[in-house]
Amino acid sequence: MPTFVKVGRDIILGRGLRAKHWAGPVIFGAQAIYACPKTNHAAVVEVQACPTSIAGAMFSSLSSIEPAGDEPVNIGFNWRAHVVTLRDLPREITSSPDWPVNGAHRPIIVLKREHITGINVKGANLLVQCHEEQFAFCLRFFGRAKALENLRALGWAV
Repeated sequence: MPTFVKVGRDIILGRGLRAKHWAGPVIFGAQAIYACPKTNHAAVVEVQACPTSIAGAMFSSLSSIEPAGDEPVNIGFNWRAHVVTLRDLPREITSSPDWPVNGAHRPIIVLKREHITGINVKGANLLVQCHEEQFAFCLRFFGRAKALENLRALGWAV
């Protein structure tokens, strides 16, 4: 049984017009999901923080509106705080023979098991819910059943 399983090739953060898409592998481990976009660290952390897309430009002013006094402020999961470079991951992860990614400056979005509130399979996508944020990982075309079987063996409820 491998320690890490590469299950996807595309990473989609969010829904609708404001969704951000990256190419890159998605790796599941026993304790976390590691999304590895093929871009630089700053581009990942600054996504949706500035109006770089048409939807971001149109709706950026709405994000600055304060909630009403009786509405609770969302203090949930902030995925940007969990973006690290590959060299910042613990050595026992990156030195594993099952770890498929290299490149010291590559950004990694680490979604720890305790932050994940739900995982669903919808067609060719694996939808991962982290409180209010949704990640969609496109599964490989060939070997989906084997990948899902490996995820179940790692302890993920898929």
